Order: sequence, then structure tokens, then C-alpha cells
Amino acid sequence: MIIQLTDIKEIKIMKATIIEIEYMPTPNATGVVFETYRNMTVFQAIAKLKRWYNEAIIYNVKAEY
Repeated sequence: MIIQLTDIKEIKIMKATIIEIEYMPTPNATGVVFETYRNMTVFQAIAKLKRWYNEAIIYNVKAEY
């Protein structure tokens, strides 16, 4: 099952095998970056990303269950 960012409220606490986050590290960055996380919840993955890039703008999240 693959989800998009719009579905996050219902499934952010379910453990996903692969999570791919598309984001811009800082508001004035020139392009988007993809980060992949494995075996964690969407909420944990976003929290981990925000620890490194607290100003990150998240465009899309795909999670595979």
C-alpha cells in the first residue's frame, strides 16, 4: 500500500517499511531533495528529518506498508 501526504492523519502512527519524503532543506534552497527512511512510522521519519533540517518544507510523503 502506498500513501500520499493527504492520507497522513490516519496512518502516521502505523509502521512503514519504506518512507520517502520529498522536501526542500531550507526555504531559500534551489531544489528539492528525497530522503528515504526504513522501518519507522511516518511521524518518526518527519521528526527525524526536522531534527536535521528544522526549516525544511515538506512537499510529499510516500509510505509503503
